[in-house]
Amino acid sequence: MISLITPLILLILSIVILYVSGGIIIKSSVFIANVLRIPTLIIGLTIVSFATSLPEIFVSIEALLEGSSNIALGNVFGSNIANLSLVMAILAILSNLNISQQTFKIDYPFLLIISLLLGFVMFFSLSINFWIGTLFLIILIFYLIYIISIGHNIESLDINKSKDVESFKNNFHIIKNITLLLFGVFALKSGADMLVKNTIDIASYFGISDRVIAVTIVAFGTSVPELVTSIVAYYKKQQGIAIGNLIGSNIFNILAVIGISTVIKEIKITDKEIIYYDYLYMLFITFLLGLFMYISKNKVITKHHGYFLLTAYIIYIVFNIASK
Repeated sequence: MISLITPLILLILSIVILYVSGGIIIKSSVFIANVLRIPTLIIGLTIVSFATSLPEIFVSIEALLEGSSNIALGNVFGSNIANLSLVMAILAILSNLNISQQTFKIDYPFLLIISLLLGFVMFFSLSINFWIGTLFLIILIFYLIYIISIGHNIESLDINKSKDVESFKNNFHIIKNITLLLFGVFALKSGADMLVKNTIDIASYFGISDRVIAVTIVAFGTSVPELVTSIVAYYKKQQGIAIGNLIGSNIFNILAVIGISTVIKEIKITDKEIIYYDYLYMLFITFLLGLFMYISKNKVITKHHGYFLLTAYIIYIVFNIASK
């Protein structure tokens, strides 16, 4: 029992570290973005999305270096499922979510395309190598250049006019926020290392597949920044950040997390359940969200949609836990 208590405590501590450091990174990133007067939806899709995806990046890299491709991929798939079912569901249940023109016409279709591309690669090669990772990063760069170039023409709320932001500017200087950003990244790396190590220890102790641990506990832990950021953005009346952050985080998880990870070390898929269950369920949730978006006359994710998405997430978690 003593051998289990320590990794459990450290696992919880690592999630707290990810949560706190993720919050620091998000706040400092948004401040710096607002100094540069970047529109809200662009902040959500780029800077905030990248910041909230940093836990997944560090966890996946550390998992690959530790020799666990299941944790590396399970972390990505589980996080994407949590973002679009759990977090999106909570936001929709709180209030109907209005979908912007950019999300409707550009961001969601792009997410769907790269999700299908990832599946094509995995199904036919059972691995993701250096060249695929490089391709993913190149695609991400072109995507970011494109959405930033159209950023001034999109429908978005201007958080530069927010009183919260103005008061934030009065309290913090940009140099201080850069320092906080660097500290947050360091803490995030430490938390990710701790999370992966103790996840493997717990999985070994119970004889549970590291894939199951990755798509449940690890994925939820690394999705905490998205959950917190989106809910805070919602209450600050910043739906542009809330929705843009979730769609953007899923895009970053596929292109940046997998891209950066595989440039460092090739992912070899040894457990096919990661494809035939976790990946396909991620794709199902992505299709489901799109169905709700495109059949809605007013381009709204309603509370009823939210309850449906939440149910889908609960079924996924329960089935994973019960199957092992």
